[in-house]
Amino acid sequence: MTGLTGSIWKVTSSGDDHMNIGEIFENAPKLEVKTIMTDSRTKCEAGIFFCIRGMVYDGHDFIDEAIRNGAVCIVISRELDNYVNGVTYIMVDDTIGALHDFADVFYGQPTRNLKIYGVAGSDGKSTVAMIVQCLSNHFTKTAYVGSRGIIRDNVSVEVSRNEVNQIYFQKTCRAMKKEGCTAVAMEVETRFVEARFMDNVNFDILSFTNLNKSKMDFIESDEKYFSSKQKLFATLTKKQKAIINIDDEYGVRLAQQTSGTLVTYGFDPHADYRATAVRLEPDRTEFILLHDGKRYEVRTNLLARFNIYNLVNALAILHEDGYPLEELIPLCRKLNVIDGRMESIREGQPFNIVIDSARTLDSFKKVLEYAEKINRTDNRIICVFSLPGGRETSRRGQYGTLADEKCDLLILTVSDSRMENPADIAEGIRQGVSNANVIYIDDRYMAIRQALELANPKDTVLILGKGDETYLDIRGEKTYWPSDAEVAREIVRELYGRNENEAE
Repeated sequence: MTGLTGSIWKVTSSGDDHMNIGEIFENAPKLEVKTIMTDSRTKCEAGIFFCIRGMVYDGHDFIDEAIRNGAVCIVISRELDNYVNGVTYIMVDDTIGALHDFADVFYGQPTRNLKIYGVAGSDGKSTVAMIVQCLSNHFTKTAYVGSRGIIRDNVSVEVSRNEVNQIYFQKTCRAMKKEGCTAVAMEVETRFVEARFMDNVNFDILSFTNLNKSKMDFIESDEKYFSSKQKLFATLTKKQKAIINIDDEYGVRLAQQTSGTLVTYGFDPHADYRATAVRLEPDRTEFILLHDGKRYEVRTNLLARFNIYNLVNALAILHEDGYPLEELIPLCRKLNVIDGRMESIREGQPFNIVIDSARTLDSFKKVLEYAEKINRTDNRIICVFSLPGGRETSRRGQYGTLADEKCDLLILTVSDSRMENPADIAEGIRQGVSNANVIYIDDRYMAIRQALELANPKDTVLILGKGDETYLDIRGEKTYWPSDAEVAREIVRELYGRNENEAE
């Protein structure tokens, strides 16, 4: 066996695409590597292969393949039965930790040279991160990394969830730095924390939105979900700031336990950034922001009460990093609304249209409450929606009950029924309805058209469940879908005689 058991230590590096392994592993021989490998199938020149033990596979079982594909150095955490001559082996206690330390230095420790704003929690991560990017771009070049891909310079690049890991993130941050970015607003997903992808990410500010029990998809219980957030916020130092929503019960607990400098927000009278005096309108939201003894009038094109949380969170992040509220708040009037997220459609029609991706009970309820707030007594709420197949089958009637309480007309249709019969999904929802009128139309386009044709002046039409998605998954077959917003615009222009060039 060549190479010696080594411990990890951190050094600075130029961030070039090559490195002497002795810069990281103490007592290791001089050996230049050019590629970091975690997949033995990757073909490369002068690779260093880290043997990661996953839930299904153990990288130690694929060392021979990695060597055939170009690995010249293997990082292991247990003794092997045989060693190949000419290959360097390095023994460590923790190959994941070694990988993250190595990737950090290999790519030039980019997160130490960028402002990193992290947003964790169940709801609002993408909205908060994108608001931060939108506002920050008025002052400095800022990128977004999250569920909507990578966005910088108004260019969006889709990224598969399976692509994202510590190596990918460090490499991406280095590229952003080279392109002139000075800050990154990023979503921090629970699965990334659990998989330790956030190791070596140097957050300047880390915020917590909330914990929504209806979205426990990766962590099976709310306490385990909260535990992952505790671990993340426990890594902060006093030089790093923790911005936490204290209207959320888990936010209160997290505020008591974080090791970072605590900053709070919400409607709570004790919040450092407090929202009050809310006014909801079909095309805007207005409220008063109280901070540090000062009162700020905020007007934004973002809709609904829950977006006040998102906006205040974003304002707190940037203000805590030194940007004046007096300069930030005027920019809130015309933010880049995320497609399909409380998106208002205005094509000259005399009624309100709102598109949202709401597909959890909590988000569905919040959208209906918003519609109820902006609707006047004599006007109707018409809701077009469905639920995805294979999920929450026992709770479908609860969606129907909520719609029954808030809506005058419910048009059930198809979205992503997958292998279920869409009519069966609709029937499950219908079980909770007793008062509202219910129609089932098994064509989403015709369902939206029916709603828009039936709408009277000042009614509110909600089109829910798909957001900006451009496909329908019906009976296991994915077909193209222009998006709910595009379909609604097309129909409204036809009904009200407005061409695309006249759109606001």
